[in-house]
Amino acid sequence: MPTLRNALREIGCAKGSSLLGFLAVVAAVGLVVAASILAGAEEHKTAATLAGREAEAGRARDAARAELEALNVATAFGLVILPLPGARDPAEAGRSALALLPEDAVARLCEAPVMTLDRLVPQLARHVQWPETEQQVLVVGRGPVWERDAGTWRRVPSHPCPSGSIVLGHSLHTKWGLRVGDGVEFMRREFRVHQCLEQRESIADLTVEMRLREAQELLDCRGWITEILASAGAAGGDFAGIRGELQRILPGTWVTRRADSGAVARIAALRLAESALKSTAVERRGEQQLQGQRRRVLISGNVLAVLLCVIWLGLVALRNALDRAAVCPPGSAARALRRALLVKWVLLGLVGTAVGWATGLGVSALLGDAVAQFGRMGVRLLAASLCVGALITAVGGCLPVLLLVGPAPGSPLGAPNREPSE
Repeated sequence: MPTLRNALREIGCAKGSSLLGFLAVVAAVGLVVAASILAGAEEHKTAATLAGREAEAGRARDAARAELEALNVATAFGLVILPLPGARDPAEAGRSALALLPEDAVARLCEAPVMTLDRLVPQLARHVQWPETEQQVLVVGRGPVWERDAGTWRRVPSHPCPSGSIVLGHSLHTKWGLRVGDGVEFMRREFRVHQCLEQRESIADLTVEMRLREAQELLDCRGWITEILASAGAAGGDFAGIRGELQRILPGTWVTRRADSGAVARIAALRLAESALKSTAVERRGEQQLQGQRRRVLISGNVLAVLLCVIWLGLVALRNALDRAAVCPPGSAARALRRALLVKWVLLGLVGTAVGWATGLGVSALLGDAVAQFGRMGVRLLAASLCVGALITAVGGCLPVLLLVGPAPGSPLGAPNREPSE
C-alpha cells in the first residue's frame, strides 16, 4: 500500500508528464482498435456482398439447368423446312424478293410415306412497315396445324387466331395502348385484337400474327409460304436422316433446327448465370489480393504508430525519471522511488489501455458497424489491446525508470548503490 500511495503521489506531483504518458497509451491502443475494427468490418461487408451475388447466380444457374433438362428434345427443338434462295416460281419472281415455297408442299409431305414427322404448320413471314403507324413489324401468317394420328394426317379444326383477328407482340400493343377486343387498321384493313402477347425479349415482341390466308392476301403471296414448321417426335435424334428424306420429297429446300423461345431463353439464362459466377470468382480473387495488401499496410501503420507512441512515452518517462532521480538520494529512498514510478506507469498503462480501447470502439462505431465486428473479433481485439498497452508501458514507461532510478548493483549506468553505514 505505501508503494501505491507513493505512485499516486507521483502522478499528482507530475501531472503534465503523467497526462502525456497516459495520452500516448490511449492514442496507440485506440488507433490499433479502431483500425482493426474498421478494416475487419469492410472485409466482412465485401465478403458478404460477394457471397450473396455468388449464391444468387448459383440459384439462377441451377434453376436454368433444371428447366432446360426438363424440356423434351422433341419440343425444345423443332424442324424448319425453308426454300433455298431462288426456289420459287419464275413467273412470281418479280413480285417478291423472298424465297418461297408453294403451299401445296404441305400436302406433298402428307401424301409421302414419311414416318419421321408428326406435325406440320405452314407459315408466311415477312418484314413490312405498318403504314398506319410507320412501325417496322414482322407479319406472320400461320396456316392450319396438320397432325399425324395412327399413320393418317388430319387437319386440326381449331386455329389460334380467328378470321379477321390479329395477335400483337408485346412492344406493339404496349406502345399503341391496344387491348384485347380493340379494333385496329392494319395495311388498310380492319382487324380486331384477339390476343396481346407477354414480353419475350425477341423478335416476337414486334410480330403481327394472323391467319395464313389473310397474310397471303395482304402480302400479295396467294398460294405461297416461306417456311414449314415440323416436329419429328421420337425420331428427332436422327437429324441427318430426316433432312435427307425431306429434301428428297421437296427438292430445293433446306431443313434446319430451330430452338423454341423457351429453350433459347433458358440457354441464355444459363449462360448469363455462369458468366456472373465466373466474374464474381474473378472479383473475389482480386478482392483477396487487395485485402492482403490492405492488411500489410494496416500492420505497417499500426507498428509505426505504436513505435511513435513508445518514443513519445519514453521521452516523457525519461524526463520524469531524470528529474526525480536528481533530487532523490541514493539508497532505500531511490529504490522506493523506483518502485513508485514503476507502479505509476503500470497504472497509467492499464487505465490508458482501457480508455484507448473504449475510444477506438467509439470511433469505429461512429464510422462503421463496430458492434457486429467486435462480436466477431472481440477476444482477439482485447488481447491485441492488452499486448499493445503492455508493450508501450514496459518499453516506454518502465525501462527508463529501471535504467535511471536506483540502478542495480553492477549497472553500467552508475556505481553500485549502497546504504551508508552507521
